[in-house]
Amino acid sequence: MQINADQQRTDFAAAGSGNIPQKKPLTMYLGILAGVLVLTVAGFFFYLHQQAARFEAQCQAGEQMALEIKYMMGELKDLPGEKDNESVKDWLARLDTAKSNMDKLCNDLQGARPSSKYQQARSNLLAAAQLERALLDDVESVVKEPLEGSAQEKINSIERPVTELHDLAGTVVVGNADFATAMDMSEVKNNLAAFVGKAKEAERRRLEEEARIAQEKEKQRLADIQSRQKNHNDSIMANTHKVEWLATGVRYVNSQRLDLQGFFYNGTNNPVVKIDNMCLSITLYKRGEMVYQENNFYFNSPIDFYGAVAPGTKKYNDLYVTCPTEFPQDFDEFKVTTENINWTYVR
Repeated sequence: MQINADQQRTDFAAAGSGNIPQKKPLTMYLGILAGVLVLTVAGFFFYLHQQAARFEAQCQAGEQMALEIKYMMGELKDLPGEKDNESVKDWLARLDTAKSNMDKLCNDLQGARPSSKYQQARSNLLAAAQLERALLDDVESVVKEPLEGSAQEKINSIERPVTELHDLAGTVVVGNADFATAMDMSEVKNNLAAFVGKAKEAERRRLEEEARIAQEKEKQRLADIQSRQKNHNDSIMANTHKVEWLATGVRYVNSQRLDLQGFFYNGTNNPVVKIDNMCLSITLYKRGEMVYQENNFYFNSPIDFYGAVAPGTKKYNDLYVTCPTEFPQDFDEFKVTTENINWTYVR
């Protein structure tokens, strides 16, 4: 049988066409790989962009907080000097909040992972925030105890960290944030000094007022003593029918002697010419507390009036008493009464 050669070739080609696999072009694989790389790079840059955006937002919030603290420090010079004043208490409460916010900023900065673009800025800002946080403690200690001897030392010690803070904050460049301005605490020293000055002036006024009140109280206390003494003598003169020696003053001379100022009062119906003998009882007080009492001061020698003391009249006659033990030096009130008195009168 004879086979046509062209037909044979055609049949052979047809028979083998479905059994031999075709290879995919290399460019297809390269294209897929390039696409994956592009997406990976794009994702990486998107991640970095998001990290940077978060850090910038964090810094903007920190800048705003630092500005609020700066304004608070500016209020110091206008605060009243009394630490118990409500305005000062309110300011200290706000300072506590500011310290908590600064603590949070420090913690957030420690945990932040910005791109390499902001790594140095993060480190510098963290150091600046920690420095300002420590300054807030120093400020608080002065405001709470402005009259302590160490207050001026603390104010003077603020100058160096304030300068360091200014220099450090100036190196932080993040977006539009201006930390050099926000963290400028250069006025804190003067403002604290102004507050302490007001506190000293307020304390001076307080002490003056306390002294004035104490002086008035002491003046009134002494007046009350004199009033009680006068009422005591007046009561005796109004009711006695004897001769009485009534004290108007008792003066400490030394531990063995008291000088007595006073007068004899004739409560009898007859003129009295002399005192034959008598006994005095003396009680001394200090601020209402009895500090001395003795009932047996005898006067056995006659006391001549060199003339008659009419009924209902006085004869001033100072006396003195001695004591074998000791009289107290510190007393402010006394009570002297006459005992066992004998006198001579004329009809």
